[in-house]
Amino acid sequence: MNSDLSYRMIHAFVRYLEEESKSVFDYKDIIFSMSYYLINGGSNNSKGMWGIESEVSKLIIGLYDETSASSLPEKKDIAEKCLDIWDLMFEKQIGSIRQLSQQLMER
Repeated sequence: MNSDLSYRMIHAFVRYLEEESKSVFDYKDIIFSMSYYLINGGSNNSKGMWGIESEVSKLIIGLYDETSASSLPEKKDIAEKCLDIWDLMFEKQIGSIRQLSQQLMER
């Protein structure tokens, strides 16, 4: 992802995955790229970034859910990378990660 993300682009990507019942694992590189784009500051224009952050958070959670129970080393590594991204997003208060983490802590 070398260009700015737009809400329209990320929303279309997420809808495509949902409508086609695609595995997010197959798109892990794109998801990681979008995540690091947001973590590293993304666009200088933060207008409209909330929707993007929320969608990317969902993708990270979905990718983690899809890989965390696997015994395959590659999938375990991806699950760990998702947790690392989760931590970075939590630290920077990006998207719904912070809200979800707080809800988990309240249980």
